[in-house]
Amino acid sequence: MSLTIFQIDNAKPQAKPYKLFDGKGLYIEVAPTGARWWRFKYRIAGKEKRISLGVYPDVGLKDARDKLDEVRRQLASNIGPMRLPRFRGQYGYVVCRAGVERNSNSMGLT
Repeated sequence: MSLTIFQIDNAKPQAKPYKLFDGKGLYIEVAPTGARWWRFKYRIAGKEKRISLGVYPDVGLKDARDKLDEVRRQLASNIGPMRLPRFRGQYGYVVCRAGVERNSNSMGLT
């Protein structure tokens, strides 16, 4: 059974983090503080991995499912989601698989 917005909005914080599963490895993790993170759990070479797809309500249910489909397509093409250029490092540098690429708003460091 898939998650609904009603279930997500009514998820109350507990003493320990807990998960509400949607399907295909997608779930929302509810922290003791009440924060909610979209996560995707998958396996590569027998090792379990998980990635964050965003914070609820910034990333809604439909957006999380769309991101999940994109990540699953990449996994099917043997592109691990952790290898994609997706995180901005210190001083405005974009860290990617090929190395470090300077961003236009960097602090002028080379």
